[in-house]
Amino acid sequence: MTGSAATDEDLTQLLDQMFRSPWFSDPSLPREQRQDGGIGFALSVAYRPGGRSARMPSPAPAVTAAPAKAAPRALPPAPLAAASPRPGARPRTGDEL
Repeated sequence: MTGSAATDEDLTQLLDQMFRSPWFSDPSLPREQRQDGGIGFALSVAYRPGGRSARMPSPAPAVTAAPAKAAPRALPPAPLAAASPRPGARPRTGDEL
């Protein structure tokens, strides 16, 4: 919010009340400047609808990754296939299917 205060003491009193109030938290004064004999300011606060005694929403639970599964074991190599005949070679006895 923005506003103006007549004196430094007025602005300090406003900030003190914000710190003490159960309805507001984290007051911050990001900007203030002298203007027309007063003090212009920007003020930010967090509004707590239920007051300080109300439960604030709890943060979302942290997500943890499931442990990585072990990589599947590699299968043993397949047995070598029987050598195929050379192109144009004569079939040998026992090569017939």
